[in-house]
Amino acid sequence: MKNITQLITLLLCSLVVSLANPGQSFAQDSTNSANPTETTRQLKERIQRIVDEKKDQIKGVIDDLSQQRTGFIGEVQRVTEESITINNQHGTRILPIDDQVTLRRNNNDIEISEIAVGDWLVVMGVEADDAFVPLRILASSTSLRPRSHVVALGSIADISRNSLTLLSRTGEEVEFVTNTNTSFQDNDGEEVLVSEFVEEMQVIVVGYEDKDDKILTVVRTLAPLTVTENE
Repeated sequence: MKNITQLITLLLCSLVVSLANPGQSFAQDSTNSANPTETTRQLKERIQRIVDEKKDQIKGVIDDLSQQRTGFIGEVQRVTEESITINNQHGTRILPIDDQVTLRRNNNDIEISEIAVGDWLVVMGVEADDAFVPLRILASSTSLRPRSHVVALGSIADISRNSLTLLSRTGEEVEFVTNTNTSFQDNDGEEVLVSEFVEEMQVIVVGYEDKDDKILTVVRTLAPLTVTENE
């Protein structure tokens, strides 16, 4: 958009400069002419010539402005030699692929044959004449679907090095996966050791769904931790 604005500005400046400096021959004609009507006619003719010379450039700039740049993500459903069909929250979309479309994966150019069903695409392009024209597509083998977050209250039914089973307040047992990124916190939000957490402790857990697993990011007690005699 900035480049388009600059181009329009340059065109307008060119028009103004041309009008302000109509040339020596025109200046002489205006000076020698005693007829104001003739001078006005000549000025109008010159303005028209300049407009005619610049109108194609101005039209091209206006056409660029009328094209709305946009983008979206989606999962690949089908691939042919000339198109890619993707699916996202707005439904199914077919993307025509030609030599003007750049396909990339991991910062490298790829061919359409390297796109597979199940890949995820970041698609960038323009809306023109009520149709979407793809210009640049980034492919990923990793899902780009927004994660579904999980928040739950309950008591710990079981806890081990890599998992935590929560007995929710509805009576349902839900198993979560813990990892090195899971933060175990006291009721003030201060990080503590996982060994501080025991069965039947009331906790709130926060995590996200990843395929068939629920990954915990935060486990926090609802009450102050009890200090043991050994401490």
